[in-house]
Amino acid sequence: MPVPALTVPDGLLPLGRYACTRAEMRAAFVDAAWAQASTTRSDVWNDFETATEQLIRATSPSLIQCMWVGGSFVTDKLNPDDVDVIYLLKASQHSAIGSSKRRRIQEMVGRNVLRAKTGLRVDLFTIVAESVVDPSKMTASDRSYYQARGHWDDYWQRLRLGADKQAPPTLAEAQPRRGYLEVTW
Repeated sequence: MPVPALTVPDGLLPLGRYACTRAEMRAAFVDAAWAQASTTRSDVWNDFETATEQLIRATSPSLIQCMWVGGSFVTDKLNPDDVDVIYLLKASQHSAIGSSKRRRIQEMVGRNVLRAKTGLRVDLFTIVAESVVDPSKMTASDRSYYQARGHWDDYWQRLRLGADKQAPPTLAEAQPRRGYLEVTW
């Protein structure tokens, strides 16, 4: 399914989560005619690819279920500074990789963590994706997954209204205003 057209005049994805492939994401936000004038998009994309490969090399190729991508990279901002990515990790694979590999994942997670360590312009986060068959019989890890999934789904649809990224969020910013991508693996 292709990436939907950005809203006019805001240049945002329509409200919601949209499934696409990595190739479709690249076509919409790196290779598109409007993005050719960007001085950062191609480099940020390469950083995203590198971060993904580093995560795979540090753990397992079968670990990633999908990725949620939000923030300014998936808008019409000509020169985004970075890309914000949540890797949804398969719970069965996550538990099987061992504590040292899980520790490597944690060392990559957080805002500006990869940039500080490697120069990669990727804010990387993870959710261990549980397969909840019966929500009326959830375990503690199921509840933790639901909470994390709901948190990030809500957060990715918010839009910062001020220019100061360090400013605390406001009530006006708590309303969903934009969409994000679910990039299939």
